[in-house]
Parts: sequence; structure tokens; C-alpha cells
Amino acid sequence: MESFEQHLRRQQPREIPSEWRSQILCAAEAASVQGNLRMPDTLIARLGRQIRAYLWPHPIAWAALGASWVVILVVNLSLHEPSPMMAKKSAPVTPDTLAELKRERVLFAEVAGLSEVPDVDRAKKNALEPRTENGGQAMA
Repeated sequence: MESFEQHLRRQQPREIPSEWRSQILCAAEAASVQGNLRMPDTLIARLGRQIRAYLWPHPIAWAALGASWVVILVVNLSLHEPSPMMAKKSAPVTPDTLAELKRERVLFAEVAGLSEVPDVDRAKKNALEPRTENGGQAMA
């Protein structure tokens, strides 16, 4: 049994009729004259032709540049570390820690030469009291 390719190799190619060639070329010329094969000359078409003319001399270079940007973006996103969650990592405040902070505040006031030590607890207490014209006292 012979294969199809061997059968084709043994056949002689036939000549294409010359009338067909002339008919095809006449039809193509008529279509180009009528504008069926041309794109409309719009602003977008002109811009596309200019971009193609600019990029065409070195398409491999432009493809390599685009690929390098993609690689840079992938590496940048893969190396990005999420920001640490400070609230989850911090230990709860103990009374010993608060006492130590108050001692540090007193020591800082002594070193800085302040006559009065700022008391945070007193400021919080004053902020919670009602503010009225008579100093927060009830009217009689």
C-alpha cells in the first residue's frame, strides 16, 4: 500500500490557466480602486500606522522590554512583605509596666528641670468631668 505523499510526488503538477491569473488580478485591482481593501483614513488608523512604523524596526527589542517589565513586576510583588500587625504582637499592659512608666516620667521631669510632673491620670479624670459655667457644681 502506498502512502498519500508518495502518490502526490509521482503526479505531475498541472498548469494554472492564464485566464484565471488575469481575472484574479483584475478583481484585486478593481477592489483596491473602489477602496474595499483599504482601511478608512481616520485618526485612529493613522495613529496605528505611525505606532507600527515606529515599533516595527525592532519588534524583538520591544517584546524583550515588555517581558522585562513583567519580570520586574512579578519579582516586586513576590518580595513584598506584609506590614506587621503591631496590635496583635504587643503584650498586654500590666500594672508593673504602668508604675515603671510613671517613675520614668518623674525622672524625666527632674532631669528636664520641670517644676511640676505632668500627671496623665489627672488629665484623664479632668477630661471626664462635666464642664459648666459654675465649675461643675450643681445649682441650688
